[in-house]
Amino acid sequence: MVQEITPNHIQILTRVRWIRDEYDISEAGESNTIGSFGYGCFIMVKRNAHVAVHSKMPSSGDDDDSTASTSHRHPVELLGFRMYSLPTNLGRKMILADLKIGPHNVPILLHTRARQSLK
Repeated sequence: MVQEITPNHIQILTRVRWIRDEYDISEAGESNTIGSFGYGCFIMVKRNAHVAVHSKMPSSGDDDDSTASTSHRHPVELLGFRMYSLPTNLGRKMILADLKIGPHNVPILLHTRARQSLK
């Protein structure tokens, strides 16, 4: 995920072949989140990615303090990107990446921040 990216940087990233081949990109070469302040946000989701999930469960043994650890690798699947305009004077936008991680749907949120005055 990249927050506060300029249109020039989006063009540079989307021209790189290995990035286009290995990642799903929220902008897909366009500057859809660029607000009136000249920057936006950008999400890249690696294709064929997996996430390791580690958990500790109480052991079924006689010792109450013992735990059993398990680890599972879950595939990450991009279900899609959603873009929303935020009700501000700066034309801010928000991107939501809908992911499926194993059996769970997980939304990932990224939005542009308002430029702060340097007074």
